[in-house]
Amino acid sequence: MTKAVMVDKDCAEMLAIETVFVNARLLICWFHVLQAVERRLKKAKRVLLYDQVRVIYGQFETVLYTTNPEEFDVLKQELCSIGN
Repeated sequence: MTKAVMVDKDCAEMLAIETVFVNARLLICWFHVLQAVERRLKKAKRVLLYDQVRVIYGQFETVLYTTNPEEFDVLKQELCSIGN
């Protein structure tokens, strides 16, 4: 039985894993998440204000440091809805 799966911040991949491995704990690789965030924010830096960038980084930090599975699920949904 698969107990945990580690992924980067790929929402489609996370959904697929949650569907197949219903009881597995979903772990997000901090390095890859922050790397992806940094890349996206650099591309969008002409559109985003400094305060907006800080808010986005803050949201990712909150997800990375949460130890509460229910809070993680809520925060993950919020992150996945950014830009949609």
